[in-house]
Amino acid sequence: MSPVGRRINVAITSEDEKDPAVALCAYDQYLVVYERGGNIYGQRLTSDGALLGAPFAIYDGSLKAYSPDVACEWAHNRFIVVWTVDYNNQGVDYDIYARGVYGGHQTSGSQLHGSMFVVSEDVAVEQNPAIACNSNDYTCLVVFEYDGTGNGDIYGQRISVGTWDNSLDGDRFNISDFTAEEYEPDVAWGGFDNNYLVVWQYWHDTPSDHYRIVYSHVFDTEQGNGAEERQHVGTWLINVGTRDHSQTNPAVAYNRDTRQYLVAFQYDYYGDGSDYDIIADRVAGTGTTGIGSNFFVASTSSHESEPAAAFSGGPESLPGGMGADQFIVTYLTDWDTLYGQAVKGSYSTSGGQLEGDPTNLDRTGGVGGWYINAADVAGSINNGRYMVVWQYHTSDNDIFGQIVAPYGVYLPLVLRNH
Repeated sequence: MSPVGRRINVAITSEDEKDPAVALCAYDQYLVVYERGGNIYGQRLTSDGALLGAPFAIYDGSLKAYSPDVACEWAHNRFIVVWTVDYNNQGVDYDIYARGVYGGHQTSGSQLHGSMFVVSEDVAVEQNPAIACNSNDYTCLVVFEYDGTGNGDIYGQRISVGTWDNSLDGDRFNISDFTAEEYEPDVAWGGFDNNYLVVWQYWHDTPSDHYRIVYSHVFDTEQGNGAEERQHVGTWLINVGTRDHSQTNPAVAYNRDTRQYLVAFQYDYYGDGSDYDIIADRVAGTGTTGIGSNFFVASTSSHESEPAAAFSGGPESLPGGMGADQFIVTYLTDWDTLYGQAVKGSYSTSGGQLEGDPTNLDRTGGVGGWYINAADVAGSINNGRYMVVWQYHTSDNDIFGQIVAPYGVYLPLVLRNH
């Protein structure tokens, strides 16, 4: 795994730009979405990492907006962006909004497609949305935290992506409403298994108080008439009795070649907050069967935190003999260095699950008060490379990016005769 080219200045104005998310659409263009001054903005990039057009407002309203996410509905070449809005700006009632964005850069007219619409609004806290899209049926699934029952639960809402506009598809539904607190959902679409995998953290007070990662497969289309929308109820990613300290911040990606999901999460190794590591496990495309054993992606004496995951899976044969059957897991070390680690696309019975050493993508240089956080990553099925984006804090917050190849990049040797 190797960075390609220089670090990209995605958004570096004098305003605070925070919490980026990234996706690729059918025209081989990335869209990075982020919060800027309490609004939601987007910036397009080519698959080679060049800025494409100017940044544009996706939401620019009177209510404070934050925590955006984005996914592409490939068949319509449409990005769907979701975010949280602070209703009445009072910090007690949050809702989820959405809007479509054209999948390719528009040389004239608006970059936005259709109208902004509400995904979920109650007199409650609905926040922290994640989205994935089903291009077979022209729909997307938004998952989010919902506290209408008095504690954090995980809910879902489907979106229909139309030719002229986008709208809700069916009703909001419960993915998990245990009496314990449940937070930090993520979702990926399993295109060859006709489902989504939703992952989240669940507060487990037996045998000791800690979070555990739970997952549930959800049908790819609305079942309707009050039918169950989940293929199974929430299931432990790792059985109780193993890794019995807090498991938090899950991230999920799907390998369409092996029809397996990879789930990565942050693990409190000693249980006292003194050492966080990154662990991953594989889940079958359907059912509740794990694939192999969980394994460390990053385990040092430093704090490794905030994982993000994507699958490369490009159609072309890539140099190095590994093709593109590979995941990337990005993570932070002590909040001042960003790494990417290649993970084998399928479970290996020998030689471990990782490919090579972690790759340093950015660091603050140890300057006091500077830090990196909120990284995200997307793979390109067109060239097999990844786009990694992150928030970088100095005197304000900016968004940077980096193209990463799933193989080593070597510069040619040039001989000159003098």
